Amino acid sequence: MITLKIKVGIRWTDSRLLFNVSSQGRIKVDTDEFRSLIWFPQLVVYNLDMFEPMFGAFYKDEMLMILNNEELCHEARIYTRISCPMNFDKFPFDSQECYFQIGSKIPNTHISFNLEYLNGFKNGSTFSEYSMKLSPLPKLKKQMTEINSSFQFHDVTGFILLLSRNPKSYVINYFFPSGLFVVVSWISLVIPPDSIPARIALIFTTFIVLVNISITISATSPLSSKMNSIQVWILVCLVFVAATVIEYSIILIF
Repeated sequence: MITLKIKVGIRWTDSRLLFNVSSQGRIKVDTDEFRSLIWFPQLVVYNLDMFEPMFGAFYKDEMLMILNNEELCHEARIYTRISCPMNFDKFPFDSQECYFQIGSKIPNTHISFNLEYLNGFKNGSTFSEYSMKLSPLPKLKKQMTEINSSFQFHDVTGFILLLSRNPKSYVINYFFPSGLFVVVSWISLVIPPDSIPARIALIFTTFIVLVNISITISATSPLSSKMNSIQVWILVCLVFVAATVIEYSIILIF
């Protein structure tokens, strides 16, 4: 889940509204009684888990203005939490794309937003294991929605959150040591074949260590639809060590 604090601006028209606008061309509505009489278009946030005003409905931080007889503008700060489907098949070299999309199914409704907070994240910084960057949605991005067995298209706005994992710690803690263990197992090839205890101790100790690393990785890796990159690497290392055992067994037999 990703928590956002955004300032959302909505501009829409309501042909039922009749009001004499001042000479400045706009009127600020600051009474709850009058606000309750105005119709607000419903927003649609995709992959939504939570959506609420920061300080409750119609807080003084919000702004509602009448721009002309039929056009209104409303701005408010809100908290929202969205889900982000992730694919960990390439873990720990994975990268993710999370879409924040907000729109309205009402025609002639224009939505703008200003991202103020994202889990303590600033654009281009690193949060947890990921390096994060914001990218705008395509200008002509449209969303298809099924309504009463028919499909309708409407405009949406938002951004793409690009997450790139930093694999440095995994390379240092898992990839590099497991590769060294494979090289160590190859050293047994230069030990005289009649030195059975030395060869057996070296090969099987290396194999057991790799098995323990594999168990640790399986327990701590995120779920994926198939073996991820680090699991494939450990499996290859185990195969190389097992091949060394098979090679020594053939030497002993023949």
